[in-house]
Amino acid sequence: MNTTQTADLRKAFLIYKNTVTSTLNNTTFYRSFLQLSVERYQQQEYQPDQIFSSVFHAYNISSNQGDGYSRMYIESDHFYTHELQESSIAFIASYQILSLLKIYNAMEIFVFQAIQIRFFPELKSPTGSRINTYKLTRAIEKSLTNLGVEFDTKNNRYLLSFLKAMSPEITWFLAEKVRIDLTPTYETFFDLVSILRNLVGHHGTIVSTDTKNEILSKAKDVFQRHFSLIRDQDGYENLQPKVDQFSNFISFYNELTVNIVKFIFGYEDLDLFDMY
Repeated sequence: MNTTQTADLRKAFLIYKNTVTSTLNNTTFYRSFLQLSVERYQQQEYQPDQIFSSVFHAYNISSNQGDGYSRMYIESDHFYTHELQESSIAFIASYQILSLLKIYNAMEIFVFQAIQIRFFPELKSPTGSRINTYKLTRAIEKSLTNLGVEFDTKNNRYLLSFLKAMSPEITWFLAEKVRIDLTPTYETFFDLVSILRNLVGHHGTIVSTDTKNEILSKAKDVFQRHFSLIRDQDGYENLQPKVDQFSNFISFYNELTVNIVKFIFGYEDLDLFDMY
């Protein structure tokens, strides 16, 4: 790599690192802070039972006059003092769910940037540009076609097909287990987080039977260690993180991401990212 490429790659790494670090810091700090704050609040001599309520409302727009009138749903939602600990845990869990989408996108962008720098330096960086991302995607797919490699665009699997075609080290790495006591490899872990990204981003965390079966067939023990399926009042199963296990799950993300990028550039150590 030349000096400019090295600087671009390290900048891309810092963006990924900062996204993950800030997410984990927020989860860890605010969980502890909320727990302590709730305990102190509940220990006060007097606390009202109902401490907050909200209503659902929207403007009813008239097609004839173009004006509108606010309408509210008949029931309101409430927070109660005795439910604050449970509510705070639910809040942290909801933050963690959304963070899965954020961290996946950070991983995807970092890997895209590394591929562009290493294999397609004639193209512009995909960061912040849908057109540049599209051009890079088409270039990757064209390379796979020229190499005679069949690929699947579902859940970004074509990225792994390309990387395996370009690097025997990445092929070896993706076939390794994420832990010796767990069955998934780094490749099946990538499939898992891609599925979770779709669940959060496109399905409102609702897990269909087909998706559930796909998850359990690919990474059952990793999934069950870090997530639960909670049935809601409408009978749908929803993805629910195990709050205590979130940081451990994100560590798999980090290992997958930095090692893929390391091998893209032919390195054996993470000193490429000033990690010692």
